Amino acid sequence: MRHTVLLLLLISLTSFNSNRTEDEQKIIQKCFDLKRVMIFFHEKQVIILDNGKVSSKIKLNKYGQQVLFMTENELREKNIKAFVVFHTLDIEKNLASVYFRLDSEGMGAEIKLKKQKSDWKVISEKVYEN
Repeated sequence: MRHTVLLLLLISLTSFNSNRTEDEQKIIQKCFDLKRVMIFFHEKQVIILDNGKVSSKIKLNKYGQQVLFMTENELREKNIKAFVVFHTLDIEKNLASVYFRLDSEGMGAEIKLKKQKSDWKVISEKVYEN
C-alpha cells in the first residue's frame, strides 16, 4: 500500500512537471512571437541565459532555428552579448506573468497571459526600450 501511494505521488509530480514545461514552452513562444518583441531580435540565433528561471528542456524556435540556452560561462567564453534574460516566469493556474530583458538592444518586456483551454492568450503587454 505504501509503495502504491509513493508511486502515485511520483506519477502526479511527473505529470505536473510535464504540464509546467509544456505551459512554459507555449508561453515563451507566444512572447517571442509578439510583433513588438520580434523587432528587437536582430540575431538569427536567439539565446536565453540559463539562469533557472525557465526550464532549459523546452523547445523553442525563432526564425527557423532552435532557441539555445547557455550559462553565463558559456556566453562569456563565446563572447556573446545578445541574449535574453528571464527575470520572472510565474504560472498560477490559468494566469502567467513574464518579465524578460534583451539588454543588448535595451529592451524589456512585461507580458501577462491567460490560459484558454490548452492555449495561452496574451492579455497585456508592455515592451519598452531604455
